[in-house]
Amino acid sequence: MKKNYLFKAIALVAILTCALSASAATTTFTKNGITYQLTTYSDDSGVLTVQNKGYFNSYSGVVNIPDSVEYGDRLYPVTGIGYQAFKNCTSLTAVTIPEGVSMLLNESFAGCTSLTKITLPSTMYSIYNNAFTGCTGLTSITCLSETARSFNANNFDTSTYSNATLYVPQGSKSSYQSTAAWSQFSNIQEINKFVVDGIYYTVTDGNNVSVTYRDSPNYRSYYGEVHVPETVTYHGVTYTVTAVGESAFRECDSTNHRNLWFLYV
Repeated sequence: MKKNYLFKAIALVAILTCALSASAATTTFTKNGITYQLTTYSDDSGVLTVQNKGYFNSYSGVVNIPDSVEYGDRLYPVTGIGYQAFKNCTSLTAVTIPEGVSMLLNESFAGCTSLTKITLPSTMYSIYNNAFTGCTGLTSITCLSETARSFNANNFDTSTYSNATLYVPQGSKSSYQSTAAWSQFSNIQEINKFVVDGIYYTVTDGNNVSVTYRDSPNYRSYYGEVHVPETVTYHGVTYTVTAVGESAFRECDSTNHRNLWFLYV
């Protein structure tokens, strides 16, 4: 299912920049303060991209983007951040980009001067031109993908490459050091946190891990039905899940997503 969404998210770039094909239709709506463009396909599936509200500086404070949104009695995945979606949102202090988002379109966060850190999900596939230009306050960029994907160097200011720290998963530093334009960051550090199948883990001791929350502006990392496995394999290493960490499921309530929980350990 994720591969299917990823394919359609990449195809959506052409849809957003060219005339719509006969097999796709779009509509725009706002829910919980966030504006989305819904693109539906002839097979009755659809994907969402976050949009601005028709003008720049549309958002402020902390924005939590869910991984899916209900519209017309159906649930659609959020797969992209649209063209200039958060451009010049000078009062935007933090944003949560969920797993499943695979692309940031041109200038999506350009000019967000109050944004100090950003976490890019493991599903992030493409970052288009000038996505973070003018984000002069950025000091921390965390990439959860274990494989670095190249992009144009103009996505960050020169000062960001010099002043911000790039955090990457364990064992991934060499991949980022050898991939454009991640290699331009002066400071790249590995972290002891990784994500597999939408669940975040922190290495606690040797090959033991605990379930944790995502490093984001708040604790809201999960929704719906969560299955915690006994073991998890990452980078060829199998870890034993020994604990559910402090605040792991904190604030995962109906204000974030549907308040339905089934936890299996």
